[in-house]
Amino acid sequence: MCFDPPQVLKVPTMSQGAALITGAAQGIGKSIALRLAEDGYDVVINDISAKSDGLAAVQAEIAQRCPDRRCIISTGDISLEDDVRRVFKATIDDLGSLDVMVANAGICSADSFMNSSVEDLDNMYSVNLRGVFLCQFPLPRSSDHCEKRHGTGYQYAARRMIEQGRGGRIIGASSGAGKQGLCDQFDDAIP
Repeated sequence: MCFDPPQVLKVPTMSQGAALITGAAQGIGKSIALRLAEDGYDVVINDISAKSDGLAAVQAEIAQRCPDRRCIISTGDISLEDDVRRVFKATIDDLGSLDVMVANAGICSADSFMNSSVEDLDNMYSVNLRGVFLCQFPLPRSSDHCEKRHGTGYQYAARRMIEQGRGGRIIGASSGAGKQGLCDQFDDAIP
């Protein structure tokens, strides 16, 4: 007597919530986006428009690995206030909530300390410090866009999560250089 092997029925899972990941076109951000999708989150992936191809590749990989998850691309420079507002608005408009916010985007200079310029330092601070701050930037508290309360991006994310009544996670990501600087790279080690 011959038996056919049992067939596994894949049932779409309910979403664990919505996650926004900045700097998601490659590296740490890509890995975080993939993991959150695998863990059941719908995701908004963000990076600068020059990395649109990388974002599209991440979106395609999420679609292949996690076909029941939504993955929205929202390009924008997190060092620019208007871009940050637009990315957060897209997250709420497209996914309806914000349950995980990962401030991951960061840059470093390819030059050594002796060859770096003030412009290199300004660019690094613009993304690595100002960008994280703006990701907590004041945004409308509700769909009626009433801007009565303001705060940083982390504060906005926290307020949104509290209003939703189920908590959430706010994460500031960093490479290993955020903990221990590299001898020739001054900008990676500056807080």
